Amino acid sequence: GELDDYEDAFEDGFQSLKTNLDKFSKAQLLEKSQILKTAKRNLTELEDNAKAYKQKIFEMPKNQEKNLMDKLQGYNQKISEFKAEIKTKEQEMLASKKELDGDSDDDNVVYSNGKLDYNKMTSKQVINHGFNTQDKSK
Repeated sequence: GELDDYEDAFEDGFQSLKTNLDKFSKAQLLEKSQILKTAKRNLTELEDNAKAYKQKIFEMPKNQEKNLMDKLQGYNQKISEFKAEIKTKEQEMLASKKELDGDSDDDNVVYSNGKLDYNKMTSKQVINHGFNTQDKSK
């Protein structure tokens, strides 16, 4: 029917969002921000699709309206859930970015044999590196 395109768009949109957001936890910081950018774009498209779908519902025969409105309710519910998930992930990302930025400028510097070693290591690795050296000197 006329609404198939919209319903396909919902299915595809939700699928893309899920696939994309599933990669988030394993992604590097930079990639995380890309993932969220894409997710937000998808979400906006889904919201527009929901508005258009609603318009369409009112053009459909009255006897289908309740059924379709229920369907739309389900789509909107999913959109809200994704929206919340994106928000949470965004806060996570900002927190970990802050952690990185909050460190001193030399958080990427590792001292090896008393010389500066510009290995691009994360702060955690630097700290662990520090612990490991202490253990050896005992």
